[in-house]
Amino acid sequence: EASTGPTLGLDGRTVGAVLFLALVPAVGAYQSYGYAQRVLGPGPTSLGMYLGPIYVALIAFVVIGEPIRFYHWIGGALILLGVWRAVGARSRR
Repeated sequence: EASTGPTLGLDGRTVGAVLFLALVPAVGAYQSYGYAQRVLGPGPTSLGMYLGPIYVALIAFVVIGEPIRFYHWIGGALILLGVWRAVGARSRR
């Protein structure tokens, strides 16, 4: 990345920001995942993990303006189809 333009300096503010962004979301994600497992159980919680790429694509679209391309739509549709099939199979039992 250094060859493509300016880089961030290694000062206290940058190190603090990187540590914050590394630790706080990680701890929050594990706490949320543990809570979801307690409330919903491991099966439904694991199905929710498959939705992560869809959330990331939407956040990238909103935050950094990344265009949503045709393959994003196909991938999202396949993910939703898989989750729908898994939930449907689970409810039929």
